[in-house]
Amino acid sequence: MEEKMSILQKAQVRVSPEAARLLEERVTRGLETYGMTLDENQAPLEERLQHALEEDLDLLQYLEWAREIASEGLEAQLDELCVFAAEIANALARINADEPPDDPGEWVEWRDLEGPDLPTDF
Repeated sequence: MEEKMSILQKAQVRVSPEAARLLEERVTRGLETYGMTLDENQAPLEERLQHALEEDLDLLQYLEWAREIASEGLEAQLDELCVFAAEIANALARINADEPPDDPGEWVEWRDLEGPDLPTDF
């Protein structure tokens, strides 16, 4: 029987080897802090999505701050990342408020978080 991939493994296949290594370090720090991995966390979906929203909003603020002080070449890249972070925050806020997005197709894509076709083009 095929072994189920952990959340860490699923995330690692989406990123570069360097980012995958950093993800593993984050899991180790999370284990030290919380005593469990995300796979072991029994919090309900709504609580986890709220936490994801809060983390993304923090990311957006860090990126906006960095964009203000970055050199001109890096500023454009950071601006693009701000757009992505804002899109994720908006989608999570709609999910957390249980409000459908403007495009009904997007609702199914984001609500089906356990499905194999998670959004990858944001």
